[in-house]
Amino acid sequence: MTELRLRLWRAQYPDVPLWFLAIQCFTRGLDWRVFVHPNQLVSPTPGPLVPRPPHLTAITQPLVLSPTLFETYESRVRALLCRPYARRFLTMGGLVWRIALHYGPSSLLSAALSGPSTDAYIHYHVDHAGPYIDDTVSEADINLLLGWTSKGSFWPILDIWTKTQKWVGEWSSENEVWFQDQMQEMHSRKKDALLTHAQWVRKCRKHTGYTLLNPQTIGTEAQAAHLCRQVEGLYPTTHSYVAL
Repeated sequence: MTELRLRLWRAQYPDVPLWFLAIQCFTRGLDWRVFVHPNQLVSPTPGPLVPRPPHLTAITQPLVLSPTLFETYESRVRALLCRPYARRFLTMGGLVWRIALHYGPSSLLSAALSGPSTDAYIHYHVDHAGPYIDDTVSEADINLLLGWTSKGSFWPILDIWTKTQKWVGEWSSENEVWFQDQMQEMHSRKKDALLTHAQWVRKCRKHTGYTLLNPQTIGTEAQAAHLCRQVEGLYPTTHSYVAL
């Protein structure tokens, strides 16, 4: 869906900076990112005087069940979101974006708009797109954000979330009601707040294999690909644009 929006934006507003679209992506919880060539970044020259920070060498440990599980979860997530590379969580969109908005520091939004962090361009903790780079987050980081434990998690794994009928490619009022209800259960220390994978599957009604591949199903990759082909027919020059 982000690629579709980008193509339409550039066709309709060719002289407007792409950063205006980036702000729209933020407000709607869309998945987007910008890869930058390292030569375009202004940074100190890496060397022995710029040691690799401990958070890039340590392995993010999973949560351990305890009477203070919820307090520990909130504390560790807030600490995680203070790391420079945590800006990437906001550009991932969807559930991860919403959790990062809830727990992240006030500086996280500006950091995300500022492009790759020092973790990327100094310490090379990156994802690649050819010679271009962007911040990366590990699977263990995402699992911590989702509140994974050995007995379940506070939030559904992304494979469940992205295939649920609740998710239509951008954050909706229905998504927000669901998010606030889950936060309330967590704060109330209800047992139902921590669900197993099977319980999340039952709670989050997923698309069937047919509906997921049907281009008429709103919010799916199949629909986005179908609409992109239609946009290319209306605006042939948009085929050369790369999604954020």
